[in-house]
Amino acid sequence: MSSNSTPVTSQLSESFLSRSPSKACFQSYFSHLKSKENSTLLHQQLRHLLDWNDRALEDLDQNRGQALDKHIIKMLFKISDLLEVPDLTKIHGIEIYDKWALAYDIELKSLEPYLSTSEMELLEKKFKDDLLLQIGTCILLASKSVCCGSSLFSEDLYNLLKRMNPEYELKDVNSSELKVLSALNFNLNCLTPLEIADVILMLLNLGEEDYRYLYGVCIRVIDFVYLMKKQVYAAVKDKMNSQNTTTVTQVKMTVSKLENDYVLRAAAAIQCATFITSPENPWIYLDSLVDLTRKPEKDIRNVSNSIGAFLLIVE
Repeated sequence: MSSNSTPVTSQLSESFLSRSPSKACFQSYFSHLKSKENSTLLHQQLRHLLDWNDRALEDLDQNRGQALDKHIIKMLFKISDLLEVPDLTKIHGIEIYDKWALAYDIELKSLEPYLSTSEMELLEKKFKDDLLLQIGTCILLASKSVCCGSSLFSEDLYNLLKRMNPEYELKDVNSSELKVLSALNFNLNCLTPLEIADVILMLLNLGEEDYRYLYGVCIRVIDFVYLMKKQVYAAVKDKMNSQNTTTVTQVKMTVSKLENDYVLRAAAAIQCATFITSPENPWIYLDSLVDLTRKPEKDIRNVSNSIGAFLLIVE
């Protein structure tokens, strides 16, 4: 693949770089990639992520992602910010919460035939009352499972929760950790669009400044899609309906898969970030994104244009 490096717009704020890898980290990593063997390993890592994504879509639970409404995402963002965790930990925490909420819902439905209405209401009330603890626990577990800097300790979450509600005790945090781990069969592995986007960006043959700006903007786009997922994919659905190529049922099924296709979301986030960093040549990486992700150009365009339209409205 040929180099696609292009200058970024000079108007971009330095704040974009605040969430990008440091220059030293970038230079070290790209020096490492100059080795053919190491570059091959990165391509293999991307293939592994693509295959993982394909398997997840084949076994897709229609309720996946339903727990991640705007209110929950805002809480996850806020707690992550207060705990000062890296972006990858935050995104991983979001996915752990989604897996846990889905497992909890399945367990609750299995108990429904054996419990009275009042007992079910009590369980639902406890779930809502413990929401802050549950969200914090998922971020805490993410920090222990993602290798990016030092991990949090139970005491860190406890100290934060204590400031919000004096009734919390350290044993509540420890108990919550065990409950989440048990519900997930101690499997904290999660596929995230940020991890996929990071590998793709490394394979685009970017210059240092282009890479760091694009990475910083890409993180913000991924955050935005988590926050506005319902609206973004409703816009994607409208685009598909207007094309009159499929039935309404097929569109609904396709959109459900598009929402949970993290390879496509990563590619669309990079494409959308390119709109911002390289407005003079916004489609410069599109061919490479299609080649690296095995996703149709039409899908990348549809999702990235839908995200971009909302960003323009918000801006």
